Amino acid sequence: CAVRGIVQGIRELASMQRPDIVHANGWIAYSCAAALHGTAIPLVISVRDYGYSCATRTLMHNGQEICSGPSLTKCLKCATRRYGAAKSMVAVGGVLVGRRGLSRQVKAIHAVSEFVRDVVIRDLVGEEATQWTPQVVVIPDISTSQNAGGELAVEGGVPGLPSRPFILFVGQLQRHKGLNWLLAAYREMVDAPPLVLIGTRWPDTPTSFPDGVTVIEDAPHSFVLRAWERCLFGVTPSIWPDPLPGVVREGMSRGRPIVGSAVGGIVDMVEDGRNGLLVQAGDREGLTAAMARLVSDAELRERLGAAARMSVAPFTPDAIAGEFERLYGRLLPDAT
Repeated sequence: CAVRGIVQGIRELASMQRPDIVHANGWIAYSCAAALHGTAIPLVISVRDYGYSCATRTLMHNGQEICSGPSLTKCLKCATRRYGAAKSMVAVGGVLVGRRGLSRQVKAIHAVSEFVRDVVIRDLVGEEATQWTPQVVVIPDISTSQNAGGELAVEGGVPGLPSRPFILFVGQLQRHKGLNWLLAAYREMVDAPPLVLIGTRWPDTPTSFPDGVTVIEDAPHSFVLRAWERCLFGVTPSIWPDPLPGVVREGMSRGRPIVGSAVGGIVDMVEDGRNGLLVQAGDREGLTAAMARLVSDAELRERLGAAARMSVAPFTPDAIAGEFERLYGRLLPDAT
């Protein structure tokens, strides 16, 4: 079958190339683990979502609440709602059966946030150390633009954006990203500035929006950066435990504070009252109040925005690469 072919191909490639380390990301890590079984080649995996715990990769039980951990019956019921019965059996079986072999073969796990690390330890590694327990380290990803440096030259208006200052949301226009919650909170604001939504449309994207909302679909990245330069602040109201949404650090790198949900990897980036504001996921009144606070207090926006820019400064490509080099160094046989 295709899986055996992939495993054999990886095994042959490793035999020919003799790599010091194999680093995998995603479900192909299961094939890498099988291919490297019986060898001394260390396997490192990157965890950027919840695919090693959750067949739907969202860690949201029935799409309503953060899952407390996998089990066969629970996962099958949840996955069936999304995939149907046949596909859910394959997906759930792959996750639950494959994780045992994966956890014994992998030597180190790279998690993008502390929340992701905790889920990996709970669902893949196990809380109690054994002879197979791998290292689990947190190394954040960075936005492609967060270290671009300098200000974008924005003269006059930008076509498609409001002429006056606005609140900005960037991301998938979906329920799990907190879009419905954001729109409900925005409706409650008094004398609110415009709200700009930049993202991609999905089947659960709302078909109507409140007055004052501008929706821009499939915008190029250069346009998104211009929007960050023009906005008052950003809002990331995710309901699901977003592993490490890049738009948060992207906005912060442009000197904009973020109002974010206190969930997932967002709390790794946003410190309430220091470089942004945090609210509990789904707290409509709290989100309304946080946005209104930043709209009315220019001094607070400036202070939080300056701290936001400073807080992302250490996350340069060279610094992140250095973290991986140190991780690899600890795994090599001659490491001291």
